[in-house]
Amino acid sequence: MRSTWPLPDNRLIEMREHQWLPMEVIIEFNGPQLEIVKSGNDEHLGVASDEEGDIVRWLRSKISATEKRSLLCGETTIRDCILKPEIWVVDTRSDGSVTLEVKVSPDQLSSADLPADDSFLPDDLIRAYISTPRHPGIAPRQPATDTHPPLAHR
Repeated sequence: MRSTWPLPDNRLIEMREHQWLPMEVIIEFNGPQLEIVKSGNDEHLGVASDEEGDIVRWLRSKISATEKRSLLCGETTIRDCILKPEIWVVDTRSDGSVTLEVKVSPDQLSSADLPADDSFLPDDLIRAYISTPRHPGIAPRQPATDTHPPLAHR
C-alpha cells in the first residue's frame, strides 16, 4: 500500500462496524474497481483505491438513489460521490473478507488516495445504463445552451 495512508496498523483493527454485501459491480478490471455495496439499509459506493498482494483498499461512502442515478447518467463524478463527511477505508481480501475498516474524514486523505477531479464514468457505461429497460426515460444531462425549447402545452 502507498505510505500516504493515514491509518493505524491493520493488526490493531479488530472490531468491524459493517457487514458489506456486494450489490452491483459498475466497473471491473482484473476484479471490481467501482461497486455498490449494502450495509444495513444503506447503499455505499465503493472505489478500489489501492492494492497490495491479494488485498484491495476501498473507499466507501453512502450513496443515495438520486446520487447513484446522477453518477450513472454522467451528471456527477465518482469523486463527488465519495467525498462525504464520513468515508470508510476498507481492506478486503480476494475472498471478500475484511481485514481493516476505518472511518475517516475527507481531509485525512491525500489527493492520490481519491478518484480524480474529473472522474466521470466512461461514456460507453453511461450509454449502456441509459439504454437498459430498467431505467426508462433517463437521459444524460445535455450541455446548457442559450436557447430553450418552448414548453409543450397540454
